Amino acid sequence: MAASAMISRCVFLGAALLCRTVATFETMDTWTNHAVFQSTTDGGSGTLIYGFSTSVDDVPKNLSSVPPIPGTIGAVAYDKESKRWSIPVHVSEGGPFTLSLFSADGKKTSSITDTWFGDVFLCSGQSNMEFPVNEIDAKDSVLAAADRPNLRLFSATDDTTFPSNTPPTGKPANHFPRPVSWVISNAGTAASFSAVCYLSAINIMKLHSGGRAIGLIQTAKGGTPIEGWSTAAGLRKCHLGVTLPTPFQGNDVSQNKWSYGTTLFEQMIGPFIGTGVRSFLWYQGEANMNEGFHLTRMTYGCLLREMIRGWRQEWGNSAIPFNLVQLHSCDLGNTGQCYADWCNYGDIRMAHSDAANELDGVGFAVSFDQGHSGIHSPHKSEVGRRLALKILEVAYDGAVAAADANGPSLVSACSTTQTRHPGASVETINGNSATQVLLTLDNTAGLAFRNTMECETQTPVCCNATGGGPPGVAVGIAQIQLCDVWSGGTWYNATMQIGPDNGTILLTAFVTNAAPRATVCQVRMTLGAFPSCAVVNGRGIPLAPFGPVAVSPACTMPGHTPPQTSPLSIPRTPPPAYTPPEALLLNNYQPPPPA
Repeated sequence: MAASAMISRCVFLGAALLCRTVATFETMDTWTNHAVFQSTTDGGSGTLIYGFSTSVDDVPKNLSSVPPIPGTIGAVAYDKESKRWSIPVHVSEGGPFTLSLFSADGKKTSSITDTWFGDVFLCSGQSNMEFPVNEIDAKDSVLAAADRPNLRLFSATDDTTFPSNTPPTGKPANHFPRPVSWVISNAGTAASFSAVCYLSAINIMKLHSGGRAIGLIQTAKGGTPIEGWSTAAGLRKCHLGVTLPTPFQGNDVSQNKWSYGTTLFEQMIGPFIGTGVRSFLWYQGEANMNEGFHLTRMTYGCLLREMIRGWRQEWGNSAIPFNLVQLHSCDLGNTGQCYADWCNYGDIRMAHSDAANELDGVGFAVSFDQGHSGIHSPHKSEVGRRLALKILEVAYDGAVAAADANGPSLVSACSTTQTRHPGASVETINGNSATQVLLTLDNTAGLAFRNTMECETQTPVCCNATGGGPPGVAVGIAQIQLCDVWSGGTWYNATMQIGPDNGTILLTAFVTNAAPRATVCQVRMTLGAFPSCAVVNGRGIPLAPFGPVAVSPACTMPGHTPPQTSPLSIPRTPPPAYTPPEALLLNNYQPPPPA
């Protein structure tokens, strides 16, 4: 609970002067020593200093700084309905400052010291955002360098009794139920803090902001579904109520810890509303796949978009950047079951990229190649680097160019089989019935296949073709679909080979029992629970999962634009006329089985 400012009030009773000490106003939870507030440097929004009071007569009358801050302090505003007072502060980076609030009679009522203005990030989601620095694989080197006096940490999630599983109240909470304070980064304070949040910050310092102060607010909770973090209006727009269905988690139907939507938003986001932030950071989705609260791509995507809009609306700023992490790979005990049935990972990953495609100021970091046998991957260092690059692209007005913050992107997909054999969906390749699709990519300098983390536990194993296939052929992450009017569509596992121009990938799927009038209709890539191989560019960032994406029936028409491209495509002029290569000859190669 935030501190209350106290003053003495005195009245005459007859000839006697009677005085009593009364609480006049409450301050925001982040009003503590060692605080970092959002500056206006690099286009930052500035911040509000705010709190609550039952009467407009008792709110603070002004804010002062020693030494004087390099910026402006606005007039005090008071909202009678919410009982909230606020003071806008627009200051460039700097510190340390002592900030003080004064009452109407000029008395100092509340002060905080060692305060800085820099960049603030609010980090939320579920357990992979909570996952602490002292459990990552690089913990020793990270903690050895953790003495960073300009990096401040504020953790609102170290109390296992909070938040409570209670029906929503209909309004955001003003405070947390316990005191929380800013702390300075060192080996002791960083050890239990969110690794993804922390590693993103130190990469931003390294790549761009240098000694500018950064404040990290961690407000995440393991096992929580997106419904809990949504606003009530967001739930309604996605045709959901505040009461959640009983989840199914593994074989235990008793897992019903989170029964209500919007409760997490009220209790864990509400106290920060108005705090200036450079960007929201989000890592969540496991609870909405097979872990419990199963949602489709459409429903999760709706909730994510409306959650982003809802948070921005509550802050009164529709342009606050929002950067998220796609789900990493997980085999849930190395059973292989999730690899076979896709486990809804694809839906959640694609919903993440859909939000980035449909909303301004939203970015995501690819992490499927940083997976683990369990739901909590310790491989967070590369995730933090990639998230920092996206933040610098999205939240710092292009401080890092898009080409440097992203992996290869899909431009088009076309059927080389149907180009060579019009009207046919399959052809004979080295005695096998097969179909081929050509993917054209952008941002491909240094294009290569790279094994994903812990891929040796998977089948197929890493990027290596099984059955004696030739070098340079990868399997296990791409699929081609043949469609027909009678049976719908069948997905076939495809091999991959990088083209000689280093900007294309040729997919080859060996086909069994194809319908006579089937067409090559769609492709998809890296949507499974544990893809064993990634297509990366020279910056080490993978081609993001995509699909299903429609396949054009021809590759050779001059100026041809496919009827549909990946939602992740970068706009560009159509490529010149293309002559497809001869069918890939896979000597002595055992084709992969159908999906």
